[in-house]
Amino acid sequence: METSRKKRLEAKRPVNRKLLLAVFVITGLASGFFWWRGKVIHETVIPAEGVAVKIETEPTRKVNKKQDKLVADIESLVATASGRYAVSVYHLGDNSGYGINQNERMPAASLMKLPVMTAVSQMIAGGQLELDDTYTLEGADRATGSGPLQFKTAGSVYTIDELLSYLGKNSDNTAWVMFNRRLGKKTMESELERLGMKDSSYDELVTTAADTVRMFEYIYKQEGELFEYLTDSIYEDRIPVGLAGVEGVRVIHKVGTDVGVWADAGIVSCQLTVENCRLRPFILAILNENVKREEAQTIVPQIAKLVWEYEKTL
Repeated sequence: METSRKKRLEAKRPVNRKLLLAVFVITGLASGFFWWRGKVIHETVIPAEGVAVKIETEPTRKVNKKQDKLVADIESLVATASGRYAVSVYHLGDNSGYGINQNERMPAASLMKLPVMTAVSQMIAGGQLELDDTYTLEGADRATGSGPLQFKTAGSVYTIDELLSYLGKNSDNTAWVMFNRRLGKKTMESELERLGMKDSSYDELVTTAADTVRMFEYIYKQEGELFEYLTDSIYEDRIPVGLAGVEGVRVIHKVGTDVGVWADAGIVSCQLTVENCRLRPFILAILNENVKREEAQTIVPQIAKLVWEYEKTL
C-alpha cells in the first residue's frame, strides 16, 4: 500500500523543463567545441619538391612551452634592434618548424644566387650542361663588390665547376653575371616557381624566410650535389659564429649582404665523419632589412645560438 502511494506521488511531480533545456544546450555546445577542435588545420611549411602544403596536426598535440619561449626570446632580441628581422627554422626529419615573420618579404641580396646554383645543377642532371663545360669572361661581366673574378682579364676561361665554387664560397658577383647572361631572366623566374618560392622575385631580388627554407630543403634533397660549394666559404661570420665551439656540426649555408642587409641561411647537420651524431638536421634562415651592420653582426649569431641551444635538446 505504501509503495503504491509513493509511486503515485512521484508520478505527480512536475518535470523541471528549464533544467532539461540547460543540460541540452550545454551538451550541444560541448559537442560542437570538440568537433571544431578536431577539424583545426595548422599550416606548416613542407617544401616537398619545392611546394608548400597543409597538414592536419593531431588535435591532442601538446603545446611546446620551450619552443614558445625560444620564439619569444628571439622576438625580444630583435624588438629593440634597428630594422626588421625574419627567422624560420624547419626540421628536415618531421616537417615541423617555427619562426617569426616567416612570410614577410625581405631583400634577398646574394641569397638569390642560390636559385642560379639549383638551376645549373638541374641542367647538369638533365644532360644540358656538364661541370667541365667552360664559360668565357667578357668585359661586361665584371661586377664590383664581392668576389675575385672582377679583377680577372677578359677572355679568361672558367669551367662551370669553378664558377659554382666562386658563386658559393666567394659569393662572386661576376660569376653571377656570367651565369645570368647565359641562363636568362625567364629561366630564373621559372626556377623560383619550380622551387615553390611563391613570394619571391628574382627581378626584384626579394624573398621570404619561408621561401628560403623551401630552397634549402630542395638543396638538401639533392643528396649533397651543392654542399661542397656552400661550406667553408669566406663568409663564416654569421650563423657559424653562433655555433662556435660546437663539435661535429657542419653548416651548409649562403649569406646575403647589402646596405642594411646582413642575412644568412643554411642547413645545420652532423659532419659526415662524426659517428653516433644525434642532431636532427634543420634549416635556419635569418633575414633582415634596414639594420645597422655593427648591430646585426651581434644579433644574427645570437639568434643562431638561441636556436642551437634549443635544437640540441631535441
